[in-house]
Amino acid sequence: LFAAIAATLDRAGLAILQARLLNGTDGEVFDTLQVLPGHPGQRPCADDIRQRLLNALGAADLARIRAPRRLRPRHLRHFRIPVQIGFALAASGERTVMSLVATDYPGLLAEVAQILHAHGMRVHDARIATFGERAEDLFQLTDADNRPLDAARQAHLRQALVHCLQRETA
Repeated sequence: LFAAIAATLDRAGLAILQARLLNGTDGEVFDTLQVLPGHPGQRPCADDIRQRLLNALGAADLARIRAPRRLRPRHLRHFRIPVQIGFALAASGERTVMSLVATDYPGLLAEVAQILHAHGMRVHDARIATFGERAEDLFQLTDADNRPLDAARQAHLRQALVHCLQRETA
């Protein structure tokens, strides 16, 4: 769901500046996203965005919704923040907290969401923040069976994220 929403907003030309994702007790999902047009002067139509999200969320296979692949804008390429990925057990002991610091670029969150999905991660809570060219994100994750990530899964996920994020900022 998170990956599909991020990809849909990215395809609509919106940049996600902040996001808060929460899972309710009865399977509800509460997502709040602060977005801005990805290009100066662009004024997205709220009805168009609403319809795109409704279409995406009504799709039979959310996993097929992907962000477009594109090159990083030339004017952002000189900003390089080393990719930092950390893992810790949440205070409850039931989830893994993953912190991610990287250079922000159009589609970053959609790419991260796709990687989390591809590795079978469940996102229970996310706090997304962008400060200029710097993205600082926190995700509370479990595996598909709602267990915290073991060291091997953490290492595998870190490798996939670093590979993608370093490729995108090269």
